[in-house]
Amino acid sequence: MASTIQNFASQYSFYANLITTSTAIFGNILNLLIFTKLKIFRDNRCIFYLTIESISNLLHQLFTLIINILPKIYGYDITSYSLTWCRIKNMIYQIANLITLSMVCFAAVDQFFSTNYRLYLRQFCTF
Repeated sequence: MASTIQNFASQYSFYANLITTSTAIFGNILNLLIFTKLKIFRDNRCIFYLTIESISNLLHQLFTLIINILPKIYGYDITSYSLTWCRIKNMIYQIANLITLSMVCFAAVDQFFSTNYRLYLRQFCTF
């Protein structure tokens, strides 16, 4: 009974991760296409931050696909054989997450300064 539940949980985790990762990759590619191709977004400073955030998220999801999902499909996990890949994986995950959170904060601060009613705060973030 316990092995059946564990097998179900493992299969559920694998397919849920696969669906989430593939949807996230597709969504980030769409974000990049929309933010870079539409003329309405070219003059907006906040789109720069959101574009960098999308690139960071895309990098994170591609590494999730390469490091976590593909080894379960093919049965060869490179991080269990190479200490360097194990460290690089954790480093890239942390850097991508920090870049994503930083870009969200930068976009929020930029919007705060550019829409503030005080003139000197609006000019603080204008170039």
